[in-house]
Amino acid sequence: MKDNRTLVLINSPLQALCALEYVERFNIQEVDYYVVANSDRDFIPIEKLLRKKNIVPRKYKISSIFQCLRMIPKYKPFYNRVIMGEYFGINMRIIAFLFGKKRIQWVYLDDGSSTLEIKKGFKSNMSLHHRFLFNAVLYIQRFWHVDELFFSAFLTKDVYPELEIIENDFAYSFGNKEMRSKRWIVVIGCYVNEFKRVGKDYYDYLNQAAHYIKHNYPKDNVSYFPHRYEDDLDNITLFCEKNDWMLCFPDINIEIEIIEGGIKPEAIIGFGSSALFTLKKILKDVPVATYSYIDGELWDEYEKNNIQVLN
Repeated sequence: MKDNRTLVLINSPLQALCALEYVERFNIQEVDYYVVANSDRDFIPIEKLLRKKNIVPRKYKISSIFQCLRMIPKYKPFYNRVIMGEYFGINMRIIAFLFGKKRIQWVYLDDGSSTLEIKKGFKSNMSLHHRFLFNAVLYIQRFWHVDELFFSAFLTKDVYPELEIIENDFAYSFGNKEMRSKRWIVVIGCYVNEFKRVGKDYYDYLNQAAHYIKHNYPKDNVSYFPHRYEDDLDNITLFCEKNDWMLCFPDINIEIEIIEGGIKPEAIIGFGSSALFTLKKILKDVPVATYSYIDGELWDEYEKNNIQVLN
């Protein structure tokens, strides 16, 4: 039996980073890490990050609820805490049911900007089928007597007083890192297809960003970090060459790339990336801005976190 162990369920480098921060902050000793992802390419950066801490995770490629059943062990390890990276993830919740005991603590980590939709109760891109299953799992969860806690760089107690929140400032991961300032602008790219989905031209916004940088930071070098799933890299490369921007590909994720590089940028600009929140939390004195490309209250959350919203 594993009555005193903690189970970590993650599927992205950000979730892994947040999990490591939580475990170190609260000095949790007995931890099992499971990477529950949809594709093989998701495993690589997560494994690289965990191996820096001498952690070898178990890997499960799961794309449906039924595949979760493959994870049922011969005997049931009754974890009394589950740290999960995806609040809206049905598979993670089902695994938590299978591996955890009743009257358990579930700790939710940040899962990008979708964390900001928790108050709404569903993700904007959730299908009706997914929403139905998610609500069904929430109903079952009521009988498990789950103690819910949010460990977040996105959510704050003053904005979400109804939630049990511990704010994540990444102090244990990056708090003692010395950095030197440089005339350097970081541009964090968005997934081009996300703009196509809402009927917008991503390159119009990139041109706006290039003009903004030339006007406000004319002597600075610029690095562009594309979305990790970007599939329009040919056009991105041409744009960067045209504007004399350096195209950069982080080995794990952008937060680790910048902080461990030891150079503090003069400003950070993006297009709704969740990394804007985490970097603002870590680099408190660095101006951070985002372009708003869809209507909605989402951008209010950026402003509440001291991120400038550009139109």
